[in-house]
Amino acid sequence: MLAHNGHTIFGSDPLLELPEPRIGPHCYAHLRNADRWLEDWKSYWNSDKDYHAICEWLMKRIVRLLFESQIVRINAFTRDIYPCTQVAMDAFPELRHSIYRAAELAVAPTADRDAVVEIVRHLSGTLLSEQAELKR
Repeated sequence: MLAHNGHTIFGSDPLLELPEPRIGPHCYAHLRNADRWLEDWKSYWNSDKDYHAICEWLMKRIVRLLFESQIVRINAFTRDIYPCTQVAMDAFPELRHSIYRAAELAVAPTADRDAVVEIVRHLSGTLLSEQAELKR
């Protein structure tokens, strides 16, 4: 990001000293704590009441986690929901419908708790399995 957004006014350019970007475990922002946030969202839902924000937050995490499980294999990284969704659907074709629905709810969240629970219920086994794989 710095290479595209940084500006050097005078002196040496610190951007030239940055190492080349690498794909690795430091890229796993959502995969590490899946078990925790898969439980925590329920208490947020019950106490915060900002249902649309919670839905958006949770669905983005779900889609990005599934993408993160594939980043080393595909040697790519993004936080954009669309490519994350495409990679996740290709990697888990049996979950294609639920992944697509999670992506839809990430950009157009709902206050319908049942819709959120359905996605979490359907994908949580895979999410936790991918987290367990990371910890090995």
